[in-house]
Amino acid sequence: TITVVQLTMYNDAANSEDESVSLHRLARGWGEGTSIATGGQGSGAAATQGDATWMHAIFDTQFWTQGGGDFAANASASTIVGAAGSYTWGPTAGMVADVQFWVDYPASNFGWCVVGNESAPSTAKRFATREEPNASRRPALIVDYIPPVNPIPTLSEWGAVTLALFLLVAGTLAVLKRGPIAP
Repeated sequence: TITVVQLTMYNDAANSEDESVSLHRLARGWGEGTSIATGGQGSGAAATQGDATWMHAIFDTQFWTQGGGDFAANASASTIVGAAGSYTWGPTAGMVADVQFWVDYPASNFGWCVVGNESAPSTAKRFATREEPNASRRPALIVDYIPPVNPIPTLSEWGAVTLALFLLVAGTLAVLKRGPIAP
């Protein structure tokens, strides 16, 4: 049972204006191709086979149902992101529900879509990824949970095990007592 979920990401290049950035549970799989933007990366790069783009879940064969991605309308968490530095989302009930859903239905775990202010210019935020050389700036997901309880067998279950062992031993002893079978 998931009890607490928290995500920390490092904003490594952005204007210092405060903007709300939210997490939305993705509803379908997406690709991660090999494109790499150069310089400040604000202009992006040409998509390569398998990339997720604004229009494609997987370039150039699978489209999103809606531009920008197929994700839950309600945010699972939001936080205000400004200047460079670490930012934390959660813990929230929405994040706990998402991770519990992924544990219960692993084939539906497509992660979160990170959504910023798309309505105004110069509001983009960039976050360090798992490839960040400085490990302290990589995204960190913290999940607290209660492990499943391994129940102690009941008396009736122990009785069934004991009976099975008794029958096995008794059967073996009966065969040993009889001796060889005569022709």
